[in-house]
Amino acid sequence: MVKSDEAERRPMGERGRTRLTGRIVLVLLTFYALAMIAPDLLRIARPLASFGLTSNADGLIYDVQSPFAAEEDSPAWRAGVRRGDRLDLRAMRCVPVDTNLCASALALWGGVNYVMPGSKATLILAATSDRPARQAPLVAEQRSHSRAFNLILPAQQVAGILFVLGAAWLVWTRPGGMTWGFFAYSILFNPGQAFQFYAWLWQWPSALLAQDVASCFLQAAGYTGLLLFALRAPVDLAEGSWRRVERALPALAILFLLVALASLGSLFGYRAEPAMRASALVGFAVSVAAVYILLGRRKDLAPTTMIAPLARRRIAGVVCRAVRNSPRAFTRHAFSRSSAETSSIWPQTPEPAL
Repeated sequence: MVKSDEAERRPMGERGRTRLTGRIVLVLLTFYALAMIAPDLLRIARPLASFGLTSNADGLIYDVQSPFAAEEDSPAWRAGVRRGDRLDLRAMRCVPVDTNLCASALALWGGVNYVMPGSKATLILAATSDRPARQAPLVAEQRSHSRAFNLILPAQQVAGILFVLGAAWLVWTRPGGMTWGFFAYSILFNPGQAFQFYAWLWQWPSALLAQDVASCFLQAAGYTGLLLFALRAPVDLAEGSWRRVERALPALAILFLLVALASLGSLFGYRAEPAMRASALVGFAVSVAAVYILLGRRKDLAPTTMIAPLARRRIAGVVCRAVRNSPRAFTRHAFSRSSAETSSIWPQTPEPAL
């Protein structure tokens, strides 16, 4: 009898430990997600600085003004950098990591170059037909904000914080594949911005490189989580033929991760613009697939179940929110680290707002 009681208690104890472990992981990831976006509120009082240029993952410099009002205000322009110049990726590669050249490459990776005021970078420009190879030392300068920016940024960051906390609360109260998938998506793809977080990390190239690698894993997890959420919402169950799609998610996650990691190639001396473009296109494909899955599952819910009518109404609401919110969340993340192609599709604002 004692052995029987112990056997009955053991699974319950194991479930309790699993639940506790899950909650600890949830709390740590929630703090991590909030640590990325909450510091951006400081930008209202102290704007970040910029080197005043943007390059793609092949090292091609295609803008020497943003985020400044005129080219003459850009530190890069004043240092002699011009549109059409190309970075010598091999000379600036992150081998070793803790160097000013690596920090300079990290500041430009994906098109984002917001750093702390007074930060210094050194660009090594490859020789062209009319200009020799040369170095361009830069000192980042601040750009003042508009009143509209000072009003929009707090609302945007608060929305991002509430989005992450809401996703975390769903996992806390109803742990499962559906809620964990949505939470994984919320870590990186939320309304908030993380420029201040990355500007702090830029002072330690090893930490920033580690964060960039982590963001590739988070991106893959977010895309996979969104698809898992679409397959299981709102009752945390994939039915019928959708189960085969769910079984394919691990393979898709690996594919998403490999594409994202390949976009880091420019930091190690390789041209990676195709990978950067592919990473952006994957995000759009995932958003479209998620909406398609939600619409398809709404039709396939078993009509004999009592929850079917309610589930259909819930899925309809999810579809509406996904169509409205997914493009904004994805483009805010993907185009904050944009390439030449994506910036031509969606012109960047100096400091993205809502």
